[in-house]
Amino acid sequence: MNKKKLLLVLLPLLAVTLVSALVVNYLSNTATAVVEVKSPFEVGIAAGNQGTPSMPSLQTVSLTALYGGDTIRVTAGFHYLGNEPTINVIQKYTINNTGISCNDFESIKWTTCTGSCGSFGSEQTLDLATWCKDWGDYLIISYPNTYDVGEYNVDNFALKLKPAALGTYSFSAQIVPVE
Repeated sequence: MNKKKLLLVLLPLLAVTLVSALVVNYLSNTATAVVEVKSPFEVGIAAGNQGTPSMPSLQTVSLTALYGGDTIRVTAGFHYLGNEPTINVIQKYTINNTGISCNDFESIKWTTCTGSCGSFGSEQTLDLATWCKDWGDYLIISYPNTYDVGEYNVDNFALKLKPAALGTYSFSAQIVPVE
């Protein structure tokens, strides 16, 4: 009789164990993938202006000391690494300084190289009234652009300061994809 009681206790326990193992195995049949999504753009910035366009690799630039009336020269570049055939973006350049305004600049000129060009185009003067926007301690110059796979854009900037435009200026480049 003890064998019968033992069998009555062990059989349900064995059944519960078997069902639990099957359920755990069923629920454990899960595959997982982890994907790191990076920006589709490489952004670079460098001191001075380039003669031959190449993607700048520096992210932070220290410029040599200048005086009011001098010209700040920087090069900024974007390289599209994404796989979509065409992407629309806003290229945005920000200049920071306490109390900065578009009136700090006598002129802003730039040359650009887009695509796979081997040289910069002719120098253009930015219409400050249209393209320069004051935001208190920083100003923004932005414009729309379109990139194809592998395309890059390199801009040389020459920011001519007025003689009374003193202070510490910082220049940054950013790209914002448009939905």
